[in-house]
Amino acid sequence: MNQMDPAEATSVARAIQSIGTGKGIPIRLAVPGVPFGTRHYAIVPDDDRAPVVTYRNMTVLEPGSWRVTSLMTRAAYDEYREAENSGILNDDTIKALLIIGGVIVAAYAISTIVNSGGGSPA
Repeated sequence: MNQMDPAEATSVARAIQSIGTGKGIPIRLAVPGVPFGTRHYAIVPDDDRAPVVTYRNMTVLEPGSWRVTSLMTRAAYDEYREAENSGILNDDTIKALLIIGGVIVAAYAISTIVNSGGGSPA
């Protein structure tokens, strides 16, 4: 969020603060390391330029009640919702590609944080 426009970052922060108030929209995400079928939610910030916040409830083995899983661009969110609504995400091949894609994105994010001097992502 440090690299966002201040108004966008504020909007995202408000969205994150609203987690747990019933404003989340269910979204099916396949996330590596998270048990299949774990329910995820999206909150669309009030600034149209701000990314969509996705989050999930914590598993019984994790502390806390929820975890932000990603910030999605509006375009990616709209495309994902369209794919979800059309049923394409029910295809086993598509599910596998989404999981592989999630691993690649996570690896890139971790690499970017560590290589930029941001410290360990853990």
